[in-house]
Amino acid sequence: MPQHFTAQVPPHLSPSFNDLSLLIRQDPGGRGFAPTAPVDDFSPAVMSLVSSRSVLILTGFCVLDAMAGETDGLTGALVLATSLVQLNKSVCIVTDVYSSELLKAGLHTAFPHLAAEVGLAVIPSNQAEADIALMKLFSDFSPDHVIAIERPGRASDGHSYSMRGEALNHAIPQFDSLFESCPLTACVTLAIGDGGNELGMGGLAAYIHQHVPLGEKIACHTAADLLIPAGVSNWAGYATAAALSLVTGTQLCPSAETEIAMLEAMVAAGAVDGCTKQSTVTVDGLTLETYLAPIRQMYNDVNLHLSSIDNT
Repeated sequence: MPQHFTAQVPPHLSPSFNDLSLLIRQDPGGRGFAPTAPVDDFSPAVMSLVSSRSVLILTGFCVLDAMAGETDGLTGALVLATSLVQLNKSVCIVTDVYSSELLKAGLHTAFPHLAAEVGLAVIPSNQAEADIALMKLFSDFSPDHVIAIERPGRASDGHSYSMRGEALNHAIPQFDSLFESCPLTACVTLAIGDGGNELGMGGLAAYIHQHVPLGEKIACHTAADLLIPAGVSNWAGYATAAALSLVTGTQLCPSAETEIAMLEAMVAAGAVDGCTKQSTVTVDGLTLETYLAPIRQMYNDVNLHLSSIDNT
């Protein structure tokens, strides 16, 4: 077992980690994936990241009707990236042309003081060029962790699909080759998703076939070492930052107000809601308050925990 998997959650934090995992597995959008997914590696994933040094974060899910990235995944990627750089990790976000400007807008709006520390690699749409760019990035950056959060993954027929069964890979580059290179090194792969069609969900393909609409068609067959299922992928980014906050004693989890600012900046730059395909400050078709409720809870719970430490 790689050394990254061996670190255990401090016993006094185990209940809090369990609470975070349960919180993000709510399914208000009725996707049918997160609540009963038979694998949840939230705790080992967080503890693995504690010992990380260099991390690539793959994100960006293009909505074909708009030819723009959706709001889910992007803010979660930024929260992951900024929490890790505050812990002195080297971080680069990897995306395509449909989400790059959205990520820049969110980063500079919400985290201007950290923007220079977060790398951004934009992969070309042509698949042959993309594979070359991904392998060069992997060689140059030498990551010990690669995280996919809400990034399309390759299905059994070689295509990547939206939740509606729309083929995507004629328009966007597939990043699966990066995951497939990791077993040749000591690099750990981690996947976050809310529907089973995301990169890294291959270990749950049989479950996705049975429990997710169009599952046999859309299920990603590229597997990750560690999986975090979530009702909304952004929530998993926040939960990971919250758990890292508990371990390190530093507030790394942004507030709901920061999330709103990120979403507003991204939508102004062209992002759309992945479910409604509309240019609105929403995520996965949920009302803003339904979506923000877990984020508010995580932020407040971390503050309460850190305050209790300060008062002892």
